[in-house]
Order: sequence, then C-alpha cells, then structure tokens
Amino acid sequence: MPVHFDNPPINEVVIATYFDPPLTALRSEHIGLFWQEIRDAFPSVQQRPPTAPPIPPPTDTEDVEFFPMPRYWFIAVDDINLIQVQKDAIMLNWRHRGVGYPGYSRIKPVFDRYYTVFGDFVAAEFGIGLGVNSCELTYVNVLEQSELWSAARDTERVINSFWVPDAGFHIPEYPDFNCRFSYQVADDLRIDVAIRSAAQQPNVPALVFEIKATGHPEPQTKSRADTWFDRAHDTIASCFLRLTTLEVQELWGSKETQS
Repeated sequence: MPVHFDNPPINEVVIATYFDPPLTALRSEHIGLFWQEIRDAFPSVQQRPPTAPPIPPPTDTEDVEFFPMPRYWFIAVDDINLIQVQKDAIMLNWRHRGVGYPGYSRIKPVFDRYYTVFGDFVAAEFGIGLGVNSCELTYVNVLEQSELWSAARDTERVINSFWVPDAGFHIPEYPDFNCRFSYQVADDLRIDVAIRSAAQQPNVPALVFEIKATGHPEPQTKSRADTWFDRAHDTIASCFLRLTTLEVQELWGSKETQS
C-alpha cells in the first residue's frame, strides 16, 4: 500500500523538461515579454548560468553560442514556487518555506500549467512547439538534528546499510562524506542517489539525501513525458522507502494509505 508521511523531510522538488531542438531564437527581450504573462504570480526575476541537460542532444557546432543566454528565475510571491527558463528547458522548483510538502499530485499540475503558458508563448512568438528531449524529477531531503539523528555518526540509523570505510585515521569526529550511486532501472529511467553530510547553519549538522530521476521519453511528446514523470515519481517513492529505516519513517509519521 502507498505510504504517506505527516512530516516528510522533503526540502525541495524539481520538475524539469529539456527541449530538442533548443529555442535558438529565444532572446532576453522575449524573456521580458514572457515575464509579463506570469508577473502577477512571479513578481521577482533573477539571472543564473544555464544548466546542461541530463541527456544532451546531438550538438551542431555551428549552433554553439560563445555567450549563452542566462537561465532566468521567476520567483513566486511566497518564495515557495520558482520557475526556471533557459533556451533548452523549463523547470519548476517547489521549496520548503515553512509550509508542508503538498504532494506530487499538487506540484505537477503547477508545472503543467506554466509549461502550457510558456509553450503557447513560444508558439505565438516563433510558430513552433516544444520538443521534449529529456526529463528530470528530483527530491532533495534534509534531516536536521532530532532524537534519532544528531550528527554524521548517526546516519546508519536513517539510511539502511550505510557505512563509512575505516581509512585508519584515528580522529575523534566522524568524517564528512559525499556518496553517489547510479541505478539504470530501465532503458529510459536512471535513478541517482546522493547522500552527504552538511550544515544548514554554521555548526549545525544536517544530513542531505537526494533522489533524482532522469530519462529520455520516447516518443518525444509532452503526453509521453507526463507518463514518464508519474513513473519516475513512483520509482523515487519506492527508492525512498527502501533507502530509509523504519525507525526514521516512524519519526516522520508514516501511514499507509488507500491507493
């Protein structure tokens, strides 16, 4: 049966679709016009360096830009939702800002809504549609100090089968770690798991574990991408349950729900 958590450790969720071909005609002035369509809900804008797609499409060297257009962040009034746009991608970030995780079933429709707004804008401006190259779904979990986990040495109480090799150094503190594992679970679905020690605030330890799904849906359509996202979410949820201990799941208020 599906499992629901009253207080899951989810800190951020990212839903991303990368385009093939990229929107080579898109310029900063077009970004300004698009912003006017969403500005009431996303009144703040920032620039960031563009990110590479998880599965790069074949590149024509003649199309390489020496000064690539930035990635644009459009930030919601409450700072929870963030839309990112660059020439080859649109992304939605849900971020924990003191408000509980609303669930994938509520976050995904927000992505779909603004994907449609952006797709309609691109069609009106350039007379083309958005071709899907690859998709990405990421869950970033952060565990701060609690009665179960107080420092890096307690990680095995949170992550099943977790261990750090003994390197022979006699040091009083548990070493920092950053572990990454990749699982090709299907031809069109890869799961990457990252587990690392961190500090959310100075001298306040935290444990971060990220589960990311990437894939290249075929055929390259939005409807096929939607099916892929649902499957990726279910796979991430299953991975999360296998990755974490029953003890910490009880701490997060795990409950079985009707499917």
